[in-house]
Amino acid sequence: MKIKFKSFLENFVNSPKAVFFGLTIIITLPMWQKGYLFLLDWGVTDIDGLKYLDFWQQSVALMSVAIFSSIINFGLYQKLVFVVLFFFLGLGGYLFVKEIIITTNFQAKRNIKEWGKYIGGMLMIINPFIYARAVDGQWLVVVSVLGLLYMTIYLWRWKRLQEGRDLVIAVVFAVLTVLFSQHAIFFVLELNCIFFGLLWIERGDYKIMKWWVVIIGCVLLANINVIIGYLFNLSESSRLVSQFDEAHLHVFRTIKNGYASIYTNVLSLHGYWGEGEGRFLSTQEHPFIWQPIFFILFSVSMMGAWLGRKKVIIKFLILSGGIAYILAMGIESIFAPISKFLYEYMPFYIGLREPHKWTGVLLICIVGLVSYGALQIMKQQSKNVYVHISGLFFIGVILLYTPTMFWGLRGQIIPQDFPSEWYEVRSRIGCNKIDGKILFLPWHQYMKIDFLNNKKIVNPAKGFFGACVIQGDNMEADNIYTQKFSMETQIISKYIISSNLTSNDFASDMKNMSVKYVILSKSEDFTKYEWLNKISTLKMVYNGNWLVVYELN
Repeated sequence: MKIKFKSFLENFVNSPKAVFFGLTIIITLPMWQKGYLFLLDWGVTDIDGLKYLDFWQQSVALMSVAIFSSIINFGLYQKLVFVVLFFFLGLGGYLFVKEIIITTNFQAKRNIKEWGKYIGGMLMIINPFIYARAVDGQWLVVVSVLGLLYMTIYLWRWKRLQEGRDLVIAVVFAVLTVLFSQHAIFFVLELNCIFFGLLWIERGDYKIMKWWVVIIGCVLLANINVIIGYLFNLSESSRLVSQFDEAHLHVFRTIKNGYASIYTNVLSLHGYWGEGEGRFLSTQEHPFIWQPIFFILFSVSMMGAWLGRKKVIIKFLILSGGIAYILAMGIESIFAPISKFLYEYMPFYIGLREPHKWTGVLLICIVGLVSYGALQIMKQQSKNVYVHISGLFFIGVILLYTPTMFWGLRGQIIPQDFPSEWYEVRSRIGCNKIDGKILFLPWHQYMKIDFLNNKKIVNPAKGFFGACVIQGDNMEADNIYTQKFSMETQIISKYIISSNLTSNDFASDMKNMSVKYVILSKSEDFTKYEWLNKISTLKMVYNGNWLVVYELN
């Protein structure tokens, strides 16, 4: 029995797919319950998903996943996305070390190399950057990191093996990265520029840069509909970006905390603006011991950078990571003039109002440097038992660095369903039942939902009741009240802000906007909307535990 178990364990460890799938299960298992994942930046679309397609705003990839999510249950779709992301992040980190770090003439015993691969794979999944973005539902940010990782792997495979297939695959991943996250075009530009620049220096042939042009050209061509939509103001995103100014840069700035400066915070893969809003458990909070863990990982990465400084791959990681580090701090460091220059003069860069996304590039570089440093340390061990102890130590350090990743991200992402009351109201006045529009209140783009124990998420009304819903688009971040100035928004906002709330002009305006019903959720500041009861042309037709419904006569 012992022999069989040992054999099973060896086979399991020698199968990275099994290891990272098992790790993915440990992370996501609590998510596999009935219901939806209600997250800050991932709105639940229960019906009418195809009605939100916008050719001039969404890339082919985003339209494709929207169609897919409409075909299957949206809750199932969300869970599948998390499983795919975590699994391929881990496998990608493993392959990154295998294909790039180890194949660059790194001589060591097989067991040392295996530990190095798993260290890279573990750190690629389990880190503060991926955790914070996942817990807030920013899955597209995680997708961009995944695409950049695999693009980098296949670029270096192409350099080593000179097989055209690897270059084609690298181009595909570059294209997919930007298709899922347009902001990532700057990350693709940087990584490819440094890669081909080093290759130019190494080979002394500037013609190698033609492949850089090919990759960027393919990326732009694949996103041509979005580019046209932006240039000709055909999409909502183009109108939003045109409003971005220094106030937006301040709201979405990279942050420091009470324990670390902006420089240490970003270097430790923290600094996401959402960490300072108390929505989720931060790894920098008590009782987590992130500081000594960070010191260990940072020391190992610096060792890797120093010992491998003559290798082209280490130069690539240092240059790419260094630039990403500077830009990730945005306007909050001594390097602020660089970011301000880019925001002012580089086309479209103002759209990247959240500079901390550069930390995704830094993460890839840190994974490479930490893995190389760990490999060098294990290489010095004289006995296999010491190699295994060292390997387990590094894995343990990574697990302790972000323990909040496990079991549904520390139980913070657990599926829930809409109350039966919501379904009852939808069966009566859903968008597929009426000829007109529904106004949903309170008027907030992001709101604390009562049936989610006041968890703050993106307003779920339109995704649940249908595309005919008019809901809040006022982001209310710091001193920015809203980013949208449609006629509907302006009309409704004056009643929300005005002190003359009992005016029957409200009913007149609603009729002009084809509003037939008003739904008031008993969430957030709903008590401020008692003035609805004083409007004679509004008749309350439903009053439940969660919702109040008014009919406009």
